[in-house]
Amino acid sequence: MLRLNDAAARVAIEFGATSATDVTGFGLLGHAYNMVRDTLSDFVIEHIKIPVLSKARDMIDAGIVPEGAYNNLRFIEGMIEVKGDLIEEERLILADPQTSGGLLITLPGDKVDKFRGSGEPFYIIGRVESGNGKIKIVSQP
Repeated sequence: MLRLNDAAARVAIEFGATSATDVTGFGLLGHAYNMVRDTLSDFVIEHIKIPVLSKARDMIDAGIVPEGAYNNLRFIEGMIEVKGDLIEEERLILADPQTSGGLLITLPGDKVDKFRGSGEPFYIIGRVESGNGKIKIVSQP
């Protein structure tokens, strides 16, 4: 939220990103789905690896949830498979429309170390595998 995406985007292109999007109004799940829908690929997202702002869960517990989060969950209904338990609070976080524009980037596995060496901050939250255009969330370590 404190950085522009231009430097990370340049590094992603330099190291062979195969796709990318900024994560904003559709939340992480909506943008991930838009990247794989109508393809023969699935996103496998490891829930435990997703960074979450420290007070996000407190806001949900207080009932402060934007309607857009519920809309986003409805939009991707039927396109998500969850392995393990993923409570509603966590689903709402993953569909939060208030996300402030980090990039969701897919890179070839052999390019990750080069991206790491670029100095751009990043998190590896999952992988892409053969499939049918779905999001698979693994909620167990």
